[in-house]
Amino acid sequence: EWMGGNGYTLTTPSLAVERSSAHEAGARIQAQAWTAATTVWWSRYDDPIEAYQVGSSPLVYHRNAPGYDALGADLRLDWCGDLAGASLSGGLQEAAIDDPNPSLDKNRPRRFPNWKADLQLSAGPWRGFRLGGGGQVQGPSFASELNRPADERPARVFLDTWARWSARGFTASATARNLLDQHPEDLEDIPLAGRQ
Repeated sequence: EWMGGNGYTLTTPSLAVERSSAHEAGARIQAQAWTAATTVWWSRYDDPIEAYQVGSSPLVYHRNAPGYDALGADLRLDWCGDLAGASLSGGLQEAAIDDPNPSLDKNRPRRFPNWKADLQLSAGPWRGFRLGGGGQVQGPSFASELNRPADERPARVFLDTWARWSARGFTASATARNLLDQHPEDLEDIPLAGRQ
């Protein structure tokens, strides 16, 4: 992979295959224009593969991160009216690294927030047009598995909006994403797309 996909990807012959297992149970209730759903889940990840940047250089290689267990609960509410709709979802989650290294064991994995929420609103259809937008919020997370105070990153808010037109089986849409143009601060993370 030297000079590979991004021009600077190093080969990693010892990379192990990542494995995961997931279990979940949920319920869904629908009453006229309202729908509610909830899910509780537990997942196990072994040898997850991550891209790691070598210092401040452009060189990147893939490595196996420590395995971890994650569990959580999600809730979603949807309302659909004749000319408008709304969707609200949120979740609580927790994860713990399982590693013999005392500095990593029981810490939270990188970029794993304890909570997240999403709100989407839409209007229409009116002569085939629909408009919508919303935001996603996620709680604080850490930039490394060490969970040091200096590695804590604040909560993030991502806003987007969209417009869609449909007629006779034809659909055209336009979307503006990440209106706040937020980026991760850390070199080891793959950057998020900016404002689109």
